[in-house]
Amino acid sequence: MTDNTYDENLDNPANTQSENSSKKISLTTNTDPINQIQETENMEVHKHPHHVTHKKKWGEYVLEFLMIFLAVFLGFIAENIRENIVDRHREKEYIESFIEDLKTDSSSLSEAITSIQRNKTMIDSLMYMLSNPGANLSGNDLYYYARFVTKVNFFKSNDRTIAQLKNSGGLRLIKNQQASDSIMSYQELLESLGTNKEIEQKETMFLYPYLSRLFDPNVFETMVDNYGNINRPASNPTLRSGNQQEIKEFMFYLHQKKTSYIFTIDFLNNLHAKAVNLIRFLQQEYQVK
Repeated sequence: MTDNTYDENLDNPANTQSENSSKKISLTTNTDPINQIQETENMEVHKHPHHVTHKKKWGEYVLEFLMIFLAVFLGFIAENIRENIVDRHREKEYIESFIEDLKTDSSSLSEAITSIQRNKTMIDSLMYMLSNPGANLSGNDLYYYARFVTKVNFFKSNDRTIAQLKNSGGLRLIKNQQASDSIMSYQELLESLGTNKEIEQKETMFLYPYLSRLFDPNVFETMVDNYGNINRPASNPTLRSGNQQEIKEFMFYLHQKKTSYIFTIDFLNNLHAKAVNLIRFLQQEYQVK
């Protein structure tokens, strides 16, 4: 029986091969279970690559919002600081320029006041001489004083900086309220000065007809040199007319102009004092020399 079985196996090689193949398959299938697990996991990962996500908590969203808000807010503050620094620098530049204008005004005002006071004194002397019966004896002085009564004394403010402030809207840069108010108060005084100039011009126009009838124009011509200076006449000229009515009328208009001079001198003195005080105040407030 044993021999027959052995012989059958020899006679049937197909059976032998089948058994060997089964063993090989079994060995191949069961040799590395760890690899099988890894392959399975890799397949699962490859199959679902986008299914693994991280869901943020509400606190993280709040934190991100706060960080963005803080960055924008800090940028806004930095820009405001930069603009404030630039504005303060420009404000000080304007103040320094305005102080220089005030110094020029102060000097010009002193000259104008001295000139107007001199002219007022000349009108006083002219009125005295015209009311004196022996006025013709002092014709040299008479013509000299009369020649000055038509001389208009205008004070011109140096408004360079204030014009820039108005045209460019730079007045908003003056953060010091007291400084701003003082500057505008000074400017208002300057503007009202224009009214005084108009009055003085009108009063001067009233004097011309009487000057032409009472004084010799040829004498006036010899009194003015090539530089515009007024000198006393070389001789002792007399009046063209001794009409007392015209002389009285002439003296009336001289009185009017003299009164305007008095008002103008007082006004310019106040303006000069304000300019000087404003210079000191601005120098102290803005640490400007």
